Parts: sequence; structure tokens; C-alpha cells
Amino acid sequence: SLVGRNLQVSLVEVGGDPNRYYVKLKFRIGGLEDGRAVARFNGMNVMTERIYRIVRKRTSRVEAVVDVETKDGWLLHVKTLIILNKVSNVEIQKKVRAKALEFLKDFASKSSLKDFVSTATEELIQKNIKKFGSKVYPIRFCDIAKIEVIKAGKE
Repeated sequence: SLVGRNLQVSLVEVGGDPNRYYVKLKFRIGGLEDGRAVARFNGMNVMTERIYRIVRKRTSRVEAVVDVETKDGWLLHVKTLIILNKVSNVEIQKKVRAKALEFLKDFASKSSLKDFVSTATEELIQKNIKKFGSKVYPIRFCDIAKIEVIKAGKE
């Protein structure tokens, strides 16, 4: 009866950074081996309370949503939240979003699912998006709000 069930686990419980308690990892139980349930990655999300806390007045919120494919064939739906320092016009927001999408597609195509998820949980992807996007306009905050698995690749 376990097969097919979904689990949601905090990043802290898996062994990640205790300061990132707001990150939840999703797993799906795929089968049983020797009396143990085998789970595979099924997504990641940030608690909505964390997002509400970050978004403030007199800042611009830019969301970059893209479907990326990893080197090992996983198709992921990635939602990125970018907060700019001040209220900005639509053209600047489009340029920042384009930089973020370009970086995400390029990074995902060169990495496996394990590498992509580990760098996302360690905030390395977010730091790079902030670095490249700040060339267009100063970014106050960047985080990956959600990762959903569309198609599982080879394991």
C-alpha cells in the first residue's frame, strides 16, 4: 500500500542547512526492495510564509518559470522568485527574467538531477542568478520557489 504515495520532508531532516528550514522536498515511493521502500525525487518547494515575508513594498517581484531538461533526461518545471531593489519598469523585469531563464536552461542542460537539486538546496543556483541578473538591475533576493518533476529520466 506504500507504492505510489508521496512524502514531504523538510530539508533539515534530510541533512541540509538548518537555516533553510522552509524548504520542503517531495519524494514518491516507487517500489519495495528487501522490505524497504524506495523513493525518488518528485519536487521541491519553499513554504509560502517565507515568500510572503520576503516580498515587501517598493520592490518589484519577478517570477521566472521555465521547463528545463537535465543531462540525464529529467524534465523539470522550475519557478524562480526574484525581488528587485526598487520598483522597476516592465522592460527591466523582462531583461532580468530573460537572464534568469537563460542561466537555468544552460545550467540544467549541463548537470544531472542530483547535481541540480543539490546546488538548488545549497543556494548556489540562486547566487549565480543574482550575480548575472544584477548586471541588468540590482537584485535584492533570489530563490527557487518550486521544482516539479514533469518527466522522470533514467535513474
